[in-house]
Amino acid sequence: MTAFVVVGVGCGARSQLVASREEVAADAGDRFDAAEEDVISTDVAEERDADEASIDAPSHDTIEEPVACEDGQNTAFMPSDCGSGTGLWFAWPYSPTRDIWVQRIELHTAGGNLGVLTDANGLPGSVLFQGTMPATAMAQWIGVDVAPPLFLQAGVPYWLVEQSEVCSQALGGTQFIEYNAPTLGGPWTTTGTGSYTSHLYGVCQG
Repeated sequence: MTAFVVVGVGCGARSQLVASREEVAADAGDRFDAAEEDVISTDVAEERDADEASIDAPSHDTIEEPVACEDGQNTAFMPSDCGSGTGLWFAWPYSPTRDIWVQRIELHTAGGNLGVLTDANGLPGSVLFQGTMPATAMAQWIGVDVAPPLFLQAGVPYWLVEQSEVCSQALGGTQFIEYNAPTLGGPWTTTGTGSYTSHLYGVCQG
C-alpha cells in the first residue's frame, strides 16, 4: 500500500515537474520571440534614423555658387594723370588674387587700347585679349567688355598692357616693373617702375 502511494506521489510530482518545465520553456520561448521582435524593431528604427540623418546631413562636396566679383591694382589710391604721348605699348605684371572669369577691364585713362598677355619667362608673352577703349576728353575710368569671358587663374602671372596718351597710374600703392614696346609682339624693353592701377570685373567661384 505504501509503495503504491510513493509511486503515485512520484508520478504526480513528475507530471507536475514536466508540466512546469513545459510552461517554463513556453514562457521562455515567448520571451525570446518578444525580445527578438524588439531587437528587429530597434535595428529597423536605427537604420531608418541613419538613413534620415544621411539625407539631412550637408554634403562636404558641395560646390560653391559663382558670384560677381572684382579684382584690381592700387584701386585704394587716387589716380594720377600721367602722360605717355609715345604711341608705345606699356606693360606691367598682374596676378589675380583668386580665380576669375573676367567680363570687363577698366583703366584710368583717356581712351586707347588695352590687353591681357601671358607671361613668357618674366616678359610679356602672347595675347589673350585685346580691346579698344572709348576716347574721353579727360582721364577717367573707362574700359572694354570681355566677350567671351576670359579665365585667369589665381596667383598665375599675366601682363596688362595699354596703348594710350594717358597712363593708368595711381598716386600711391605698389610699384610694378614697366616694359614698353612698339607692338604687342615686342621687343619689350624695361623702363623702370610705375604704380599702375586697374579694375577687373567678372565672376569668381564662391
